[in-house]
Amino acid sequence: MSKTSYSQTEQEFIERVIKVFERQGLNPTVLRIYISIFLSTTPLGLKEISERTGYSMSTVCTTMDIVERNMDVRAFKKPGSKKVYYECLHNMLLMHRKKMEQASDSTKEMIVILTEAEKQMALARSADTVTKLKYVTQMRHDYERFYEMFHKFCLTMEFAEKNHGKTQSH
Repeated sequence: MSKTSYSQTEQEFIERVIKVFERQGLNPTVLRIYISIFLSTTPLGLKEISERTGYSMSTVCTTMDIVERNMDVRAFKKPGSKKVYYECLHNMLLMHRKKMEQASDSTKEMIVILTEAEKQMALARSADTVTKLKYVTQMRHDYERFYEMFHKFCLTMEFAEKNHGKTQSH
């Protein structure tokens, strides 16, 4: 298949989705590769993804790590084969959970970095450093407040996910 083998409806869908996520700063190459896997009814190898998207094998290969880390896509090998296949799990909750975990990890890491910077800046008592120390301290407080709110949100989401299954069966 080639990039043009999608129906008019599918092409319009792909372009509209890419535009939405590009406004959020997401990479259109990652999105186009993800959508090609999302729309596939069978697992795809790198060659098939390359043919569907029009990207080179090299581009697809280097982008797949990002797709797997951030999207609801899994890689696997069929028994007896060396070829890696990719399939979409069609699980938006998984995809969003990955993003939330990444945001949580980054926030915790920033709090540690800012705390260490505060300690180092507190030792160097120049006028310039005192002003920068205020900025760093404020940023650490902001990250801590964000992390606290984010953590509460994650707990609420976990509760909602658990109860969603219970309400569906009634």
